Amino acid sequence: MMIVSCFRFLLSVFLSFQAASAEEKWLRLRTENFEVYTPQGEKKARETAQYFEHLREFFLTYWGTRADPGTPVRIILFGNEKQYAPFRPHEQAAGYFTHGIDRDWIVISGYLPGWERIVCHEYTHLMVRQAGISVPLWLNEGLAEIYSTFKPLGAKIQIGDLIPGHFQAVQTGWIPLPSLVQVKHDSPEYSGKLAAQFYAQSWGLTHMLMLEQSNRKIYAPLLSQLVRGANLEESLSAASLDLRRLESDLQNYMKRNDRFYASLIPFTPTKTKSESTAERLSPSQVEATLTLLLLNQPLKKDQIAARIAKLDRDTWEGHEALGYWQWRNGDLAAARQHLSTAIRLGATSAKLHYDAARAAMYAADRNHDSLAYLQKAISLYPEWVDAKLQLIEQYLYVGENEKALDVGREFKKISPAQASRLFRALAYAELLVNGPAPASQTMRRARESARSDFDRSECDRLEKFVQLYQHGTRTTLAEQMRSIRESADRAESASYEDGVVTADPDRRPRIQRTELAMAEDSPSREILMRPADSTPLDGLLVHMECSGSFPILRFDSDSHKGLEIEMRDPQKVNLQLLLPGEQLKPLELQCGPQSRKVKITYAKPSGDQQRGQLRTIQYVD
Repeated sequence: MMIVSCFRFLLSVFLSFQAASAEEKWLRLRTENFEVYTPQGEKKARETAQYFEHLREFFLTYWGTRADPGTPVRIILFGNEKQYAPFRPHEQAAGYFTHGIDRDWIVISGYLPGWERIVCHEYTHLMVRQAGISVPLWLNEGLAEIYSTFKPLGAKIQIGDLIPGHFQAVQTGWIPLPSLVQVKHDSPEYSGKLAAQFYAQSWGLTHMLMLEQSNRKIYAPLLSQLVRGANLEESLSAASLDLRRLESDLQNYMKRNDRFYASLIPFTPTKTKSESTAERLSPSQVEATLTLLLLNQPLKKDQIAARIAKLDRDTWEGHEALGYWQWRNGDLAAARQHLSTAIRLGATSAKLHYDAARAAMYAADRNHDSLAYLQKAISLYPEWVDAKLQLIEQYLYVGENEKALDVGREFKKISPAQASRLFRALAYAELLVNGPAPASQTMRRARESARSDFDRSECDRLEKFVQLYQHGTRTTLAEQMRSIRESADRAESASYEDGVVTADPDRRPRIQRTELAMAEDSPSREILMRPADSTPLDGLLVHMECSGSFPILRFDSDSHKGLEIEMRDPQKVNLQLLLPGEQLKPLELQCGPQSRKVKITYAKPSGDQQRGQLRTIQYVD
C-alpha cells in the first residue's frame, strides 16, 4: 500500500508538472495590428500574425475598412481539442470571430489541418463589421466562405476557389431557400444538424450572385442591393425575379454545374515582414486572457464565475478581466477601480484607458483621472475621433470650456455621422465662453448635420438651454446644464455594444462603403457594383446645400450647367468608387461652396421627381 500511495503521489506530481509546463508554453506575439496567444510555439505564432497582416492590408486596400481604434485584434490559436472545448460556442465551430466587450477576437481551434481557411473566414466577419455593412446571416457567412479561399498567386490574390465539402453537403440535404434567407444566429439551421447545408448553400448562393458569369447582368445589381441593406424579396421583385427562380438556379449551380469562376485581384503586400515581439506568459496571464475571452459568452456564467475566482490580483491582466466582468455585471464603480488598477500595473491598451474614463463617468465619479485616461488613449491612437469628442464633453463637464474649444479646433474634418455631436459640444462651449452670438452659427451647423432623432432631440435641448441662458433663469439653467452634459454620455456610450446601454444604430461609427477594385483581366467584378439605373457624369461639384431635410449637390459639366442632384439617404450612397487599378482615397463631403472635380453616377428623375438621386461620388485629383 505504501508503494502504491507513493506511486500515486509521484504520478500526481508528475502530471501537475506536465500541466504547469504546458501552461508555461503559452506565448504572446505582438505585431502592429494583432496579438497572437498560442501554445504552439513562436514559429506558428509568427506565421499566423504575418498571415493576418497580409489579410488586413488586402481588406483595407479593396474594401476600404479600417481597424478598430487603438487596440490590436487578439487571436487565440489553441493547440488541441481539450484547450479549445470550453470556449467553443457550438459543436460545429472550428473557430469564430467575436466583437468583445474589450476588443475584437478571433479564436481558432488551431490543431486541425486547413486552419488558414478558418482564419480567412473569421477575419472576413471582422471586416464586414468594420466596413459598416449590414447583411443577412446567409450572406455574411457566404462572403466569409468566399474569402476563406484567399490564396496569393504572385502579384494577385485569388478568391472563390471551390470547397468540395459544400457539394457533398447538398447531396445529403437541402434547406428551402425561403427558410435559408431567414436563418438567424439562434436558428437550428445555423448550429444544428443542418449547419453543413446552411454553410454550403450560403456559400453557393453568394458564389453564384458574385462570380457566376452567364447571369451577371441579372444578379450583380441584386447582390449590390443586398450589401446595401435591401430586403432580398423586395430586391428580387424589383429585378422581376422571385425566390423560386433563384432557388432553381442555385440547385442547378451546385448540383449540375460544371463550370465555376474564381476571382483574381491584383495585390502585392507593401510589408513583406511585420515587426513582432514575443514573450512567454505565466499561467496567471493565460488564465486572465482566457477568462476575458469567456466573458464574451455571457451564457456560460458558471464557467466565468469559476475562472474569476482564480484570477491573480497582482497582474494587470487579472484586473483587466475583473474590470470588464464588473462592467458586464453593471457595477461600474468596481469596474472603474479594476481598470484603473490595471493601468497602474502596466496595461497600455488605448481602449482600456478609454473604458476606464467611461467607467468613472458612468459611475458618477467625474474626476480628473478621466481626463488623463482620455488624453492617454488619444496619445496612443491620435486618429480616434470618439475619444476626442468624449474629451471635449468631459472638459465641458468639469467647467474647462476653453480647453474644450481648443480640442474642437483640432478637427479639420468630421464624418457626417459624428458632425452634429461635435458642433453641439462646440456650440455649448462657445456659448459659455463668448456668449450666444458666436455660438449661433455653430448651433445652426449642429442642426443641419443632425442625422438621427437623437441628434435632433439634442439640438432641441441645446436651443432650450440657450433660451434659458439668455433669460438668466439660473435655477432651471443649472438643471439644464447638467442635463446637457449628461446627454453627451448617452451619445458617446451608444456607439459601443458593451452591455451597458442599448446601442443606437444611427450612432455607431460607420465606414463609408466602397466598390471593390478589380483587375482589368479579372473574370468577374466584385460585389459592390454600380446600380443598374445609374448614369455616369464627370464634372465639377460647385455647391452642397444642407439647409433642407437632405443635401442637394450642384454640378457643372460639359453637358450640364447647374445640374442639381439629391442625396436623400447618405447611407445608400457609395462615397467612394474605385475603378480597376485605383487606390482608396479618403473622401469627406462638407456643406457650402465647393470646387472639386468629381466622377459621379446618379439615377435620373422619374415620376414626379424634380432631381436625380446620387448613387456614387469620387473626387478626381
